[in-house]
Amino acid sequence: MYALLRRGDRLPTVAVLQVLLNRQIAGKKLAVDGIFGEKTKKAVIDFQKPRGLKPDGIVGKITWPRLIAATNFKVVDAVDITDPDVLNTEGADIKDVGGRPIFTGAMCNGIGEVVQRILMRTSSDGSLVLLRFFGHGASANMGISDGEGYIEDRRGRRTFLEDASRTAITNKNFSAVAPTLGRLWFAFGVYSSVELHGCEVARGVAGRQLVQRLAGLWGVPVSAGTQSQYGGCVSTFRFEGPVYAAFPAGHTLRSWSRALPALTEMSIP
Repeated sequence: MYALLRRGDRLPTVAVLQVLLNRQIAGKKLAVDGIFGEKTKKAVIDFQKPRGLKPDGIVGKITWPRLIAATNFKVVDAVDITDPDVLNTEGADIKDVGGRPIFTGAMCNGIGEVVQRILMRTSSDGSLVLLRFFGHGASANMGISDGEGYIEDRRGRRTFLEDASRTAITNKNFSAVAPTLGRLWFAFGVYSSVELHGCEVARGVAGRQLVQRLAGLWGVPVSAGTQSQYGGCVSTFRFEGPVYAAFPAGHTLRSWSRALPALTEMSIP
């Protein structure tokens, strides 16, 4: 499993990339600011060249595993496959690169089920670097186990889910699901962040509010797209279009990134 990063990205995972690269740099270190600029690209190329990797300055399915070697860093993906299209795009893509996505279909307590399964995949040693949620979304709405809000049988007949309070994360149900979602706090470490890969989750004031509430609840950065997220191929592993990132404790991308500790042999999870 990997995070796909390239020049122009401004994400918490870029800050982790910079920390990983600084382990390999003997001289002047990169500024850890979460911004993938020209200096970060050059550092990636300098990492790739002596290892026989394509020196394109892009961190992908081959470069990422080499960067996290000798650490216990891991990426965990939770995928709502109520809609078969999500299974056949994001779900298939993740499996194709060796990932073991957590698949969840329509169920009345999907949030609780997903949280439990994520906790079973992680530990409290701080090794979780990135948690990604895939499913349908809308402004201030991240589907966890409800697809598009209905179940369709073979004849095309739709049964709409009457109780979405535990199948999607929204501002409306946030207080009700926060105790369950809050259990994920134990899975996160100093380098952790969360990405919500539903369509338009961070669109508008309400969308940004939901992302910020999750960052406050979990104590880690949370990122989401403001436009449609079609997924498929490399688009599964990165946001499509503008991204809004929220940070806990009043942090910005720059201040959160600068507060990350350097990776030493003693600090590697």
